[in-house]
Amino acid sequence: MDYLRIDPLKVDVAKVADTMSAGYAERHKVLPVQVTPSEVVVATAEPFVGDWMDEVERQAKRSVRRVVANPVDIHRYTAEFFALAKSVRAAQKAGGNTGASFEQLVELGKSNKQLDANDRGVVQVVDWLWQYAFDQRASDIHRSRGASRA
Repeated sequence: MDYLRIDPLKVDVAKVADTMSAGYAERHKVLPVQVTPSEVVVATAEPFVGDWMDEVERQAKRSVRRVVANPVDIHRYTAEFFALAKSVRAAQKAGGNTGASFEQLVELGKSNKQLDANDRGVVQVVDWLWQYAFDQRASDIHRSRGASRA
């Protein structure tokens, strides 16, 4: 089984959240990370447990390909992806023009359009993406300082 470092900026959160419920993902300690027309790629921290696969294949009407990922990342991103997907759906329902793409959201932020209370989902999505970017930058700085001391 391949190892995957989950990069949330490469995940179509709305698609993967439609594959299974947050409760199901938490219960089985799995997280869908990619959906194509023929398969669902699911990250797991327990590579020897696959009793959930048949059910996911039936529900998704696609084959499942498992990859191993850090259990801390799976736990963290399960909560974040499903909350983010809910915000994306709320933004779309309110008429916001958003996808789960960072670039699209940055463009929305650059536009002159004023966000109102109906765009709360968009605001939550953008906040999450900026926080993620900030965390990654802080992590990169920390790693480079550690490397320079060695």
